[in-house]
Amino acid sequence: MKNKYKVATALAVAGLILSNLTAANAATKTITCYKGTTKKVVTGIKCPVGYSTTAPKPVTPVTSKGGSVVINATYSGSINMLWAAGNKVTVTGLSAKGSGNTAGLDVLSATGNADASAVSSDNTCTSNIDATGTFGTGADTLKVKFGTGVEMCASGASEDPPFNIQVKSSSLLIVSGTGKFAGATSKDLTLSGSFVVNTFAKNAKDSSAVTLKLTGTVTTK
Repeated sequence: MKNKYKVATALAVAGLILSNLTAANAATKTITCYKGTTKKVVTGIKCPVGYSTTAPKPVTPVTSKGGSVVINATYSGSINMLWAAGNKVTVTGLSAKGSGNTAGLDVLSATGNADASAVSSDNTCTSNIDATGTFGTGADTLKVKFGTGVEMCASGASEDPPFNIQVKSSSLLIVSGTGKFAGATSKDLTLSGSFVVNTFAKNAKDSSAVTLKLTGTVTTK
């Protein structure tokens, strides 16, 4: 009987010692707790309310990688014109679809004005042109305008229309861009092509097929 009493007493003392050791360990143990991007080191075995021991997944920063996009595309479509007095013309709309290396700029739309009053048998070209166009649709677009050296020349200007109009290789300036073309620049973007003028009578509307060639390198940010 005495032996049983001694064993029970020993077990009770051992349990008390183990309990004290566990409590001591819990009191000195530290864990790392997380709440969003906040990290806290606490003493104990349990995180405060709202925190957990699960670390948030690292977020990979999104960086914008610049590069160069080479364009060598042909755009085919139609051009609509409205003639005024003095051989001045407004391009009320130009729309064309691209093929070749368009860099995703598959559509062209444009408007503009030109003064063809200087065109004659002696001078078949005009550089008095103000036009802007947008390549692409949706998120990625590139808005451009003619730079210096723009020139359009008519063949057979001394004869009656129709006249074939040649758009000489003219530099384009980038006005703005969206999507991957936001902040884009170019030093060698050029446009050339041709269309037909069927009439230049005052208040006459005219339309014809147009083919344009876009070449150059666009630098993206």
